[in-house]
Amino acid sequence: MPYVFALLSLIGEWFGGYFGSYAKKKGENLATKEDIAEVTRLTKDIESRISNEVWVDQRNWQAKRDAA
Repeated sequence: MPYVFALLSLIGEWFGGYFGSYAKKKGENLATKEDIAEVTRLTKDIESRISNEVWVDQRNWQAKRDAA
């Protein structure tokens, strides 16, 4: 009977260690995914701002050209 408890204890430790490390890795992957999503959102925001600034500059140049 004590052997059964020892065996169950070892199996429990193995599963606990395996699933603990599995859950930790999944958490790291989720955090990385969220970080990438934030960086992507910021990049698209910056691209949009640059595009708008270029458009405004282009319109100003066209207005100056038309005035000349």
